[in-house]
Amino acid sequence: MMDFRQMKALIADIDGTLVTKGEMPGPLTIEALNILHDHGIKLGIASGRVINTSLKNRYKEWNLPFQFDVLIGMNGGQVLLSETDAFFEQYALGENTLKEIMMWMKPLGLIASIYEGDHMVATGIDEMQAASMKRNHMEIIDTHGDYDRLCVRPVHTVIYRYFPEQQEQVMRHIHDYLASHPETEYTSVNTFPGIVEIIHKNCNKGEGVKVFAKQSGLEMNQIAGMGDMDNDLGLMTCGIGIALKNGSEKMKAAADFVTEFTCDEDGAGKFLFKHWIEPLGWK
Repeated sequence: MMDFRQMKALIADIDGTLVTKGEMPGPLTIEALNILHDHGIKLGIASGRVINTSLKNRYKEWNLPFQFDVLIGMNGGQVLLSETDAFFEQYALGENTLKEIMMWMKPLGLIASIYEGDHMVATGIDEMQAASMKRNHMEIIDTHGDYDRLCVRPVHTVIYRYFPEQQEQVMRHIHDYLASHPETEYTSVNTFPGIVEIIHKNCNKGEGVKVFAKQSGLEMNQIAGMGDMDNDLGLMTCGIGIALKNGSEKMKAAADFVTEFTCDEDGAGKFLFKHWIEPLGWK
């Protein structure tokens, strides 16, 4: 296990890690990010969302006096380096693949949605979609069941939301299909309770971190990754992997550290102070 004294960067997931979904980070998390930044630690956020105006302005919403050094979007499919404004994309799903995914998932009767710039496009809008639109301040274009509208250009993920009582059915449908079609270029990942995304099987946040490391002259073992859900597993390939206490069992099993407190309890900030900032005497 690497020592925090050797870490030169921290890349963290957002929802369930730094913030309770749609909320502000806890005060200790904000303070910790400021201290790490002041001591030259490069900071980045890694999201399943598209890199758009909202993600670029996240530091302003959190009242941070600096922009993040790197933004990783689409679960590693997009990388934006703030200093140079260099933008990288990888592992997008083509139009025909998107149609294949949507026809396979259609029997479940769930709404399919994709990111398209600063808005989303969905085959319908229900209470879950409406809540997401309000929480993220992002318009959703309703195609009223027109799946072709979602397949006009390559995208990185197809998102499906479901109610708790649907989980067993949804997971079984996905598992059975992928098990019987091993040749597909895509897989599924749970990004938040009640949300499953279909992405390229080689796409993960760790792949996004690799792009950042290469462009920044860092080694992966000089970067710490922090997350909570299965789509954050790639961050556990960093030099130090940190899972939140509220994280999935897969995440906690893969991590070098599990925080003592949940995201709701400002767990990220408390962990960073105890294991990184205070041992180094940083203020």
